[in-house]
Amino acid sequence: MLYEKEKLEQYFRDEIRRVSEQQIEELNEEIAEIQEKTIKDIEASARHDVDLACDQEMKELQSEYAIRQSRLHDETDRQLMKKRNELAEMIFHDVIEKIKDFTSQDAYKELLSSRAKELASKQYPCPTIYVREEDMQYAQAIQKEFEEGTKVQADESIQYGGFRLECIENGIIVDETFDSALNEQKEWFYQNSGLFVK
Repeated sequence: MLYEKEKLEQYFRDEIRRVSEQQIEELNEEIAEIQEKTIKDIEASARHDVDLACDQEMKELQSEYAIRQSRLHDETDRQLMKKRNELAEMIFHDVIEKIKDFTSQDAYKELLSSRAKELASKQYPCPTIYVREEDMQYAQAIQKEFEEGTKVQADESIQYGGFRLECIENGIIVDETFDSALNEQKEWFYQNSGLFVK
């Protein structure tokens, strides 16, 4: 009977060991599955965080690049505008010097008389002729081309020469000043010189 008891004990020990080992193996498999899932979740979360950080970094870099490009474009435009203005200033300074030289010659007096004669032929009623202060010396030569009643007056706004005819009652203004011709040429120059900034 002792032998039977030992056999029975041995059987229970073996069965307990077998069930224990089976449960341990199942637990190990479950732990391995949990570990694998946790690692995958951590990796996915880390990948997501890295992607977000990369996207954010990329957006910041693109924004910084756009700001730098805009500043560079603005600075280039400013430099081109400055250079264009310097060139235009130089060109028109030379033109003004040539105008000043021309207005000191006899040909200028002849031009004033010729233009006055041409305008007088159109018989504007009671015109007033405006000239620069320095050209008041030609007032009689201009006035003699028109009918009596025509006035010649100095106008401070005329700087370079020529004259302006006005018939206020009829709303007629004929601008023959070098000033307005120069301003028109400046506008034409800026539009057609190819020195504009896009």
